[in-house]
Amino acid sequence: MKKVTAKTVIVLICFGLFLVLTNPTDGDYLQKVSEDYGSVHAGYDFSVKDLRVVGEGTRKSYWFFSTYSYRFGNLGVTYFGMAKMVVYTGSFNEPVKEKKEEDIAMKVLSYEGF
Repeated sequence: MKKVTAKTVIVLICFGLFLVLTNPTDGDYLQKVSEDYGSVHAGYDFSVKDLRVVGEGTRKSYWFFSTYSYRFGNLGVTYFGMAKMVVYTGSFNEPVKEKKEEDIAMKVLSYEGF
């Protein structure tokens, strides 16, 4: 009975290590964003380098899996990743908060030391 339990624990630890070591990186997620954009908008494609410049991504890692959201203006997409596999989970459209001229002027004044 102890051998079965020990073997089970070893297998579970190995599987857990596998999941931790193969958790998708930012580059993996951006590659998927690039592929998905190209498949939806035929004829247009962004490289991973271009995506880093024009938008912003946020990755949250939870040891065995991670989530990623990429925003380009007010549009964005979300992904789920595990074991180097990245799966599209949805999109969102959030209005961009418009900056008032007063807010911009206050930032300029505070920056210049007035």
